[in-house]
Amino acid sequence: MKLSPASSRRGGTLLITLVLLGFVALSLSSFFLLTQSEYNSSQRSLVWNKSVVLAEAGVEDALTLINKFQGQFGAMSNWTASAAGDHWDSTNQALYRSLYTWPATNGTIYHVQRSPDSEAGYYDVYVNSGQGGTNSGPSILSIGTALWTSRGVGGGSTSDGFAVSYKGNPVRKIFVKTQRDALIKGNLAAVTTVNFKGNNVTLDSFDSGDPHHSDWQTNMTYQGTNYYGLCPGNPTAASNDPDITEPYKRKDNAYVTTDGTVINNQNANLYGYANTAPGGTVTVGAQGSIGDVSWVPLAGAQPGHVLNDMNVTFPSVVLPTNFNSAVTVSKQNGSSAFNNGSFTFSYVITNGSGYYKIDNQVKDPIYIRGTNVFLYLPNGLNFNGNANNSTMWVETNSNVIIYTGGAIDTSGNTGINNIAQYAPSFAIYGLPGCTSLKLAGQGNIVAYVYAPQASLTMGGNGGTYAAVGAFTVHDIQLNGSMDFHYDEALQVLAPNRGFIPAVWQEVR
Repeated sequence: MKLSPASSRRGGTLLITLVLLGFVALSLSSFFLLTQSEYNSSQRSLVWNKSVVLAEAGVEDALTLINKFQGQFGAMSNWTASAAGDHWDSTNQALYRSLYTWPATNGTIYHVQRSPDSEAGYYDVYVNSGQGGTNSGPSILSIGTALWTSRGVGGGSTSDGFAVSYKGNPVRKIFVKTQRDALIKGNLAAVTTVNFKGNNVTLDSFDSGDPHHSDWQTNMTYQGTNYYGLCPGNPTAASNDPDITEPYKRKDNAYVTTDGTVINNQNANLYGYANTAPGGTVTVGAQGSIGDVSWVPLAGAQPGHVLNDMNVTFPSVVLPTNFNSAVTVSKQNGSSAFNNGSFTFSYVITNGSGYYKIDNQVKDPIYIRGTNVFLYLPNGLNFNGNANNSTMWVETNSNVIIYTGGAIDTSGNTGINNIAQYAPSFAIYGLPGCTSLKLAGQGNIVAYVYAPQASLTMGGNGGTYAAVGAFTVHDIQLNGSMDFHYDEALQVLAPNRGFIPAVWQEVR
């Protein structure tokens, strides 16, 4: 049988159509496979990255735990006592230690598992309370586990009918080593402004823990030991330090800092650094100098010693709850008062460690003998113009921390006598109600002071021991010739404001 030409053409057209349909079907199939592969890849990436987000959430949870008592200086380590109440457990130490290379004798490990989103996954975070050095804090291991069954932006692993193949849930681990965030970071720190109007003002540093950079002594005691140094009487004396960059007993690590934008250093000799917030200004007068021991007292600022990267949060002081059961110290008069041969004291604390309070504003002499004494002055202290020549006398081998809810004015002729002449033994914490600190006249102060709402005014001439230690306040006004000597030992010995990450790394 003979086919007509029209039938042949129709057969060819059908064949071409079938070929084209096959090509289109193959292209669509390849496209769908490629789309599914890309979807699978993006879902795996999404869930993989989600696991590290969960691990980071665990780190933040742990940092919140160990900084629970921020602002309650001296109580930062109390988080371990309250961890159970915050749903952290410490029941399986052997298992917890096996998750990381923690020595068997190093601290107690606390664990919690939380799920910010039950469809996203969960984290297990472990906090080791052990602190391996004088400046180190707890360490943290956080393990984030993301679930493949979670639903993402596109509807999750079953979006558009695609199924993502997987084996196990993605797990990421982050290890964080914390360190103490020192409360003391230089001898003068202000929240807003620093203004030096005095003449012959010197700001420098020394180290009471280093015999090369202090006047080492073995007579006065602090908590049973008499081996610490005093502020050098001759700061330019040779240190005999093996480090040739530290030739004198005087050191040059004094920091004058502000979170504000103005430091006015008219005529002061600053052996160290001036640091403002970004965009701030440091004014140096014709007789002023800022730099290291080889630069000062040359006029002007040495390159690299004026900075503008200050960015520190100053938390408000919180009154410890221990003061709820504090012993009230009553004023003693006449024969009931205590006389130590130099003064007659109306307020006396000699019962040793504990919490005490004086309800009225203190205007009369105070005598303190004992270790770990905590004193609350809800109405502050005012020695200014007192005919009794008032003083606060902190005996040798004693240490006291004062919480004040009101102003402190020691601008009389005596002021505060910290007999040990050791700044770590005497502290003043200003509660939010403390808005003024005045230190003037002939009085000296050897202490560390933290009062972020208080204006600090200093003046007069207190000699070598005018002001030794460190001060953190709202703003600073200096009138007269009062010098400052920062004790670098405070950076380690003074309480910390909290714990901050020092090492943050992903581990296997």
